Amino acid sequence: MEAEEEVVSIRLVYGADNDAEREVRISCPDATGLGCDVTRMLLDFGLRIVHGDMSTDGKWCFLIFRVALCCSVPAHWPLLKTRLEKICPRSQGAQALWRWNSRGQEPLQHPFLLQVTSYNREGVLHDLMHVLWEADVAVFKAHITTGPSEKVLDLFWIYDNKKELPENHRILQICDLVKDCVGQQDAKCSISPAPAGSCADDSTSALLKRCACKDAKPAASLRKITSHRKSSNSVQSDLSSWQGSQSEEYGHGREEVQVAIDNSTTSAYSLINIVCKDRKGLVYDLMRTVKDIHIRVAYGKVLVRQDYMCEADLFVQEVDGSQITEQGATPSGTAPLPGALH
Repeated sequence: MEAEEEVVSIRLVYGADNDAEREVRISCPDATGLGCDVTRMLLDFGLRIVHGDMSTDGKWCFLIFRVALCCSVPAHWPLLKTRLEKICPRSQGAQALWRWNSRGQEPLQHPFLLQVTSYNREGVLHDLMHVLWEADVAVFKAHITTGPSEKVLDLFWIYDNKKELPENHRILQICDLVKDCVGQQDAKCSISPAPAGSCADDSTSALLKRCACKDAKPAASLRKITSHRKSSNSVQSDLSSWQGSQSEEYGHGREEVQVAIDNSTTSAYSLINIVCKDRKGLVYDLMRTVKDIHIRVAYGKVLVRQDYMCEADLFVQEVDGSQITEQGATPSGTAPLPGALH
């Protein structure tokens, strides 16, 4: 298959470090929440979005992201390509376009208990976690025990992202990867349904939670920013900005988050301009917020400047295809959009 026909292609960036930067291109049928899922996947692979372009006509979308590896994160470009291909729709139509909306109605996954018995060695826990991540297994609780004889009993409470457990072939696949990782002939591995009540937190185990970005909180209502406007046809009335605290891991201190809406640039879309400090997971938080408030993005451009400021321009519509208007605004008790970005 030619590169131009591929759903996902990962290309070298000319003039950049071949091991640290790539250009990720995605061309596939559009789907609700696709941008959110793609940016989450890039975040999970330890990638920072330096530049991004997103375009869709409602049926087909084209995404380009220039990404860079964060410090000390190894490159897994072939695996990234495989994972991205799995989340991209393969067919058009209502079922493909709206299947992301039905995720909340899917039945909850049953947790499983992965038990590994081996002898201790330096770095074994790190290697195990990496192998489970490569196997598309999510660990949400762990209980690690090392005895006086250096014998190790590791218990991992897991979810199978492929949803193939407890099929025998999936159990064998995971256990074979774990045994190869441990590298000990007498190592043992087993997977069974987690006992009822064992998933709760206790004093002898650690709950592993995602804390990289603010997806643990409900998204802010972007429509709240339109409630103070006097006229939807005036640039002056469409401009709303807030001062926000910016937690910056680079040590640049606290900065403001600027959000502006313009309905006069084009009659078909509302232009949302966002300027704030760059941080890990920023683009994902933005796309997640836009998805949660049911706003469609027709075109988007993201750029991280040399001063670590991130600027995003989004051309958006309401679900019915109209601009964001005061009539579409709804009261919200949650924080506004800048709350999801600082």
